[in-house]
Amino acid sequence: MKDCFGSPQAKGEGVEVFPRVFIVPDTEEDISNMCALLYGVYHMKSKEMNFAYLKTMVRMGEKYKICYFQETALCHLRRLFPRDWARWNQNHSTTSKTCAKSPGILFEVINLAYEYSIYSILPAAFMCLFKVYPLCDIISGCKLADGSVVKLSSPAFETAISGRTTFTSTLLQCLRRSLGDEDSDNKFSIPSKEFCAIAMLSPCRSAMCHNT
Repeated sequence: MKDCFGSPQAKGEGVEVFPRVFIVPDTEEDISNMCALLYGVYHMKSKEMNFAYLKTMVRMGEKYKICYFQETALCHLRRLFPRDWARWNQNHSTTSKTCAKSPGILFEVINLAYEYSIYSILPAAFMCLFKVYPLCDIISGCKLADGSVVKLSSPAFETAISGRTTFTSTLLQCLRRSLGDEDSDNKFSIPSKEFCAIAMLSPCRSAMCHNT
């Protein structure tokens, strides 16, 4: 390193000559998590991966072009929030347990998806949000153990309110169809899975058109 400082330097360089470049600093949490990931302190192939590490992998993977971080994080997110009904129905119990262990995680997942254009996980993520939180919590946000409140970002909030309205309307239509005519013997039949799938996925159907 001593030799580096003794190397000839070009004349005339300075902040007045070259434009300033402002680099967004990494957070302490991201640096700590990244070190744990790189040095094997935390195993990335764990099925129940901590969301804090997933966020770090998405952020640092995007910023420093670490493909393995990005691919692994997306794999975990898509497993928890799949695109199709069959896989969502199959993985729902695992996703519910993950959300129960980490209050506010759904808000963070949705915000992360909007920030980094991971649109493919949004339909399932919004559906989980609608099932877990009442409208008042979706509006006001989720209070965490440390007293802070995590809220949806502005575009995510608009989609959530619009999607929940569409979801409620579609679900009521499904239920009305299932009731049938007044004289029908199947008046109180349970809605089919197909009807439920329509009600679940229609609020965020537009997001399904995007690819990550």
